[in-house]
Formats: sequence, C-alpha cells, structure tokens
Amino acid sequence: MDVANAVDVIDKGEFEQPRCTLACPAGIDIPRYIRAIRLGEYENALKIIREKIPFPTICGYVCSRFCEMHCRRQEVDEPVAVNALKRFVADRIQDNMHSVPRNFKGKKIAVVGAGPAGLTAAYYLSKVCNHQVTVFESRVKIGGMLDGGIPVYRLPREILNKELDLVKNAGMEIKTGTKIVNPESLLQKGFAAVFVAVGAWESRKLDIPGEENPNVLDGLEFLNAVNSGQIVKIGSNVAVVGGGNVAIDAARTALRLGASTVSIIYRRGREEMPASHDEIEEALDEGINIMALITPTKIVSDGKKLRVDLIRMRLGGLDETRRRSQEQIHGSQVTLDFDTLIVAIGLSPSLNKDTRLAFHKNGTITVDPATLATSITGIFAGGDAVSGPATVIEAIASGRKAARNIDIYLGGDGVIDEHFVPQGDYNVESWEENILNISRQRMPLQDNFERKSNFNIVELGFNESMAKAEADRCLRCDLKLPITVDTNNCIHCYVCQQVCSFTYQDACNPEKARIIIGDNPSKIQYKGTCIGGCSLCIKYCTTGAISLGEIKEPQGI
Repeated sequence: MDVANAVDVIDKGEFEQPRCTLACPAGIDIPRYIRAIRLGEYENALKIIREKIPFPTICGYVCSRFCEMHCRRQEVDEPVAVNALKRFVADRIQDNMHSVPRNFKGKKIAVVGAGPAGLTAAYYLSKVCNHQVTVFESRVKIGGMLDGGIPVYRLPREILNKELDLVKNAGMEIKTGTKIVNPESLLQKGFAAVFVAVGAWESRKLDIPGEENPNVLDGLEFLNAVNSGQIVKIGSNVAVVGGGNVAIDAARTALRLGASTVSIIYRRGREEMPASHDEIEEALDEGINIMALITPTKIVSDGKKLRVDLIRMRLGGLDETRRRSQEQIHGSQVTLDFDTLIVAIGLSPSLNKDTRLAFHKNGTITVDPATLATSITGIFAGGDAVSGPATVIEAIASGRKAARNIDIYLGGDGVIDEHFVPQGDYNVESWEENILNISRQRMPLQDNFERKSNFNIVELGFNESMAKAEADRCLRCDLKLPITVDTNNCIHCYVCQQVCSFTYQDACNPEKARIIIGDNPSKIQYKGTCIGGCSLCIKYCTTGAISLGEIKEPQGI
C-alpha cells in the first residue's frame, strides 16, 4: 500500500468509553467480561467483574441493569442480556477469594451499617487500602436490605450468605447487634474516620384514618418477617399499596404465602410505576391484579375484614419530582374489602436527628456529592441514607466512592481498583456475518402456576449454549479499530458505506454510516465512533482497499 495515499480512517487519539460501562454505577468493564465468555474463559470473566465489585453473584441476581438501558445493540434489535451473563459466570465458577491476613498498616475506620454500601466500603478499605476496619450492624445478620428486603425467590439465601462470607474474608471486623446512635462518638473512641451507611428502613405512612389497624402491615417489615422465617398470617384477599419494587415484592410474597387474590393499588398509571419492568411482568404472569389510578382514603374494620374506601385519580402535568402529578376525581369513590392491607409507598432513613450531622428535609444525610463528606469532619455517608431508596448496584458504587475518598482523607492515594486479568489479553476475531441475526436469549423462568406456591428461584439462569449465543450479540464497541483505506485501490463502489450503518437497517443512509465516500479519494472520511468488532467494511470491500491494523483495547475505564 502506498503510504502517501493511505487514509487513516480512525482518529486513534479519540475514543469514547462504551456506553454500557459508562452507565454502570460501579464502572464494570462489561464488553471485556462478555468477550471472555465468548472465548469460554469463564473464570477470567468473573475476575473482570470482581475488579469493580465485591458482590458479582448477588448483582447477577438482583442488579437493576442500567447497562442494558444504554446498550448499543438495542439500536439493532434488543440490548445484550448483560446481567444474565454476569449471573451465568458467577453461578458457574467457584469464587476463590481467600482471607486477608490481619496485619494492617493503615488507620482505624468505623463503618456503620453492613448493607451493600457499608460492606463495599469496608471491603476496599481493608483489603486494598490496608486499613483496620470495624463494621457495626444493629441487626443480628449482615447484608442490610439484601437480607431483610429482597425475597428469596429473587435472591436465594444460600447464594447471599456464601458471597457475604467471602467479603468478610477481606479482613474487616464485624460487630452485629450493635446500634450506633451517634456516629460522632466513634471519632471520640479513636476511629480516624467513620462511614455511615445505615440504609433506608423507615416506611412512609398513608396518613389516612384507620391505618393503625393491626391488619394494615408495613411492607418492609412484612418482607423482613417472611425472610427471617416468621409465620405471617395475611388471609386470602390481600392488597398492597404502592408501585415500587418493595410493593411488587410484597405482593408476590403474599401470593406465595397462600393468598388467593392479591391486588396492587397504585395512585398513578401502570407506566409510571417505578418498579422494575421485568418484576411487574412476572407479577402479572402470576395473576396479581394491578389497580392503577386509585388511592385509599379511609380504612374501617368490622373485626374480620378491612373495608377500604378508595377514590380514583387522574394524572396532571409534571410535579417538582419530574413525575406526573395526580388529583382526585370527585364522585368516584369505591369501597373494597380485604383481609390484609400492606403499605409500601416509600422508605426513608431512620436516623437519630439529635446529632451535628446536617440533614435534608426528606431525612437523608447531607454530603458533599464529590467526596461524600458530611457536615462533621471525619464522618462520611453514603448508600440509601444519602440517596434515599436506590438500587443494589448504586449502593455498591457509593461504597466504592466512600472508600476512595476516605483513603484520600487519611493520607492515602485513593486507589481501590483491583486488577486480576491483564488488559489486552484477548485476540478478537472479526464478526461472523450472522451476528446481527442472533436473537436475544430469553431467561428461563419457573412455571407461572408452580411458582405461585413456592419460594424457589423464579429466574433459572442461562445454560452454556445460551450464554455463548448471547455473548456473541455484543457489538464490542470498546475496541479501537485502526482502519486504513488505500485510495489507489478504492473504486467508489460504496459497498463499505452501505454495510457501515449503525443500525444496520438503513444501510444506505449517510447519516447513519461511519465511513463516508465522497466524489473523490480525498473525501473518504471516518465519522463518529466505530462499533468495535464489526469489520464489515473490510469483509465486503471488493478491491481489498480497506485494511485493519492491530486491535487495541482501551487501557482501563
């Protein structure tokens, strides 16, 4: 090839991180571990996930999948089932993280709360930063909302406990059954820093007459009681008020306890429900009824049944929370009878306000968003106690952020990332032609009818063939492709432009194409960010004018 006439199509100095990784709160290198699955290197895949989170298996079961919402593959058909792949390797590979000898050289740090945020911070501060960490947990068991709030049909307790045991091996000391009323007292006891991660356990009330009836249950307390093995009597006709994940979990749990009819009462429309779409669909498949645009106004008991007065609602414009406002429709009242009413309309942190910590009006702790530092020097806070009820992966990300900034506060470098698999370890072949025709693999589910009467896991997981097929769907948009065009051999047939469509549905659309062929060789240009492992322009070039240099992986994330 005549170098003088070769056009370097890709600007090697500019490359954006893959959208899936950017969307992941913990920054997991998603294309990299999917690539390991494609190659059958399952242990490496798990190690790559563990480089960013201490709970790969737990996340494989309950992650909220922000990555999939931003996956470029959905511009072709559907996003890659990223989380199902994470669970596949976590289920398949025995995690061999060993105990860390307690020979600490760092400072004494206290963590208040043994949920995902607190344990994540403790993990990195002890294992990576070599600090002496003590975790204080008011409950008898660790895990926080993982144990107390998530039903076992979503997260089996043997899975949860096994991974919690692994994390405890990072070298931290854990004191359960120990409630810390005032975090500042820990500074006075010789701890150099404190991280408050107590979660959000206080349920909001309906504030309507009759709510104090003993057959009106708190949603989170209900789930916690069932998860701990207590016998909870709810009767045959149950209603749950709320539209979030706790409400869905409570409704599905009530069904498994033997309720013949379970209804969800929600003041907005079904499309406004904040619960996971998959959880809503699974609840509907199980026969749970969703009563949208209606809200309770009064509860009366005749000694046996609850008579619940409800009124229908209509939606208005966006309110201060950027959600649709609602107003009552006068004259639309109805009265329904239930054996039990479960209230799950939101959670807030249950914190002692008699401290020097600053709080927002909603009860969450005020922090510096960049460092998670509170109003008291040496005390940091994160997780649901700061954000309000959020997701497991967001709590883990908050714990990572806290660990980094606490280490810097104590004089460290704030480096918490672990590196188990060298970058650039994979030689990536070009796509097969049929890759765009591979359909998304569907998660196998326990039978709709059978699962209503048991607490066995609902989502059964991918087998190996399903995992490999799904991994093949990844567009590998993290890879740098130094493409060159020999303008002496280019005959302006436009085939490269036709196959270089981002969606592969508008093949001849110049607005979609990444290679633009002009009227003469000087007009050949690269446009935008290349889809990593495609190479279709090279494959279909009729004259061999397009070639590919060395594939390079981005260095870190």
